[in-house]
Amino acid sequence: LSRQMEYNADKHQVQVVGSSGFRPTYLRMGVLDLAGQAASAQVNDLISEGRLADDFPALTHVHAVRIERTEDVRLQITRNMLEGRTRLFDTHPSGGDRVRHAEHLRIEPRMKCSEPARNLFPDFEEVSKRATKSFYEAQLGDRTTTFAMMSTEDAAAGLATAEQSARAAARVLFGESVIGFGITPSTVNPAATADVEAGIAALKQAREKSRALQESVASLAEHYDRVFDKEQQIRTALLFSSAGIKYSPDKFGVSTADTKDLVLLRQSTGQERARARDAMKPVFAAIQERVEAAIALASNSEISDRLTDEEATLRNYPAIAGTLQKLEENWRYLVDLGVNAQHLSILAAGAEQYAEKEEFNKEAERMVRETHDVLQRLCGRLNQTPYPFEHAHGPVSVAEYAAPTKPRANINIISDAGGALQRLQTLYGRCWGELARLVERVEGVVGLPEMDLEVKEVQ
Repeated sequence: LSRQMEYNADKHQVQVVGSSGFRPTYLRMGVLDLAGQAASAQVNDLISEGRLADDFPALTHVHAVRIERTEDVRLQITRNMLEGRTRLFDTHPSGGDRVRHAEHLRIEPRMKCSEPARNLFPDFEEVSKRATKSFYEAQLGDRTTTFAMMSTEDAAAGLATAEQSARAAARVLFGESVIGFGITPSTVNPAATADVEAGIAALKQAREKSRALQESVASLAEHYDRVFDKEQQIRTALLFSSAGIKYSPDKFGVSTADTKDLVLLRQSTGQERARARDAMKPVFAAIQERVEAAIALASNSEISDRLTDEEATLRNYPAIAGTLQKLEENWRYLVDLGVNAQHLSILAAGAEQYAEKEEFNKEAERMVRETHDVLQRLCGRLNQTPYPFEHAHGPVSVAEYAAPTKPRANINIISDAGGALQRLQTLYGRCWGELARLVERVEGVVGLPEMDLEVKEVQ
């Protein structure tokens, strides 16, 4: 009955736009849904810098245009929406069944109009901005007035720059294979190259070192990820044991549920992970050498005069590199924060079922305290590091950026820890994106071709 109601609703749509109009409308909704998620993610990033986009529908449209220009994403949306099948107990028919049902009706449209729907409004932009403000007030309450409003044009320009930086980082840092290791430039203030030709030769040599390592990066990173995942499974098994939750060892890929054995296994796996990371050090060193050679060249006036489009990034290099170094120093706290937040989420999901078990409640309380302590300690260590980019509230520390409100010592620490971790990961990626874009710009200025080192996932 529920599925038939959906078909009936679709039939009313078809009575207006015709059978031929159903498929493009349905697929367009898929694009807009994804665009809305992307716009929400961008707004969350803007919130971290004290800003809000003043027109959320317009920002969603910006992301929709970007998605439709990306053929592989558009095709993936089409497959996701049309290739599923309706199962026995599904409350709604699959997208493919809905499209086929609508097209089978063979109904001609009663209304044909190519004008955009926004023309139905005397001033759509104003309505859109009012709706956006109401949306923020519903989500943020009185805090809404503390944020600076950013125009759609500026938000779109920021998005374009972020995409350029992300693509540059993928080319320079071997795609996503290396970015998660917490690496950093080797120096905050590299000495300027006095001899440009010698500097170019050093940059060429560094590029060749990276190129020579490209084929080995995928397997090295894949091995590290496999060991890391194994270690996290063991830690989750220990969590279940401490909380008194019965489980099958097979669920976590281990052969025992004995706590002492699991502790020993975690220690040996941690040592294996350290060795796997050490195997990546030549890759890290090659990236560092390339960055240092490019920045040293860029610091020479002969080259810097030709980098007017990257002048701000070059001037900001010490702050960016300093932030990356500080994050690298505290990378273990970020890892612990992520694991603890995940474990607390697991416990929260079982809170109702195990509410009467004393050991479960003790473990949950311990995890809340530990997660709160880790976040407090991390913020303390980042409190003297200036946020390296413009913030609407003026100069702030990386700690203030990561945790704009005081962490709560209760179950809400899940949200506080997750938010801080997400912001710091975003900051880390942005810093490397800015540096990678600058490196490629320097290489282009001295006549070196773009070098794509992006590594695809091992199949």
